[in-house]
Parts: sequence; C-alpha cells; structure tokens
Amino acid sequence: MLAETTARVSSTAADASLAELTVAQLRARARETGRTGYSRLTKAQLIDLLS
Repeated sequence: MLAETTARVSSTAADASLAELTVAQLRARARETGRTGYSRLTKAQLIDLLS
C-alpha cells in the first residue's frame, strides 16, 4: 500500500515538472526517449505520453 502511494506521489510530481516545460521542450524529451508520433500532440497529450 505504501509503495502504491509513493508511486502515485512520484507520478504527480513528475507531471507537475512536465507541466512547467514548453511544448518544444516536451517534444525534445519525447524525441530523446525514442517516442514517435508526438509532433502533432497538444501539451496535455505530450505530458500524458511522457508520464
């Protein structure tokens, strides 16, 4: 139960830091991680993809 809560908190913290990035920065992160099909995604969609 504690690990699940910790994972949820970590995910929320990661989402918060991703939200501070620009769309260009999010696309760069997607490219760096080898993701494809991100060029037409919105900021919210990019955050979902990367989290």
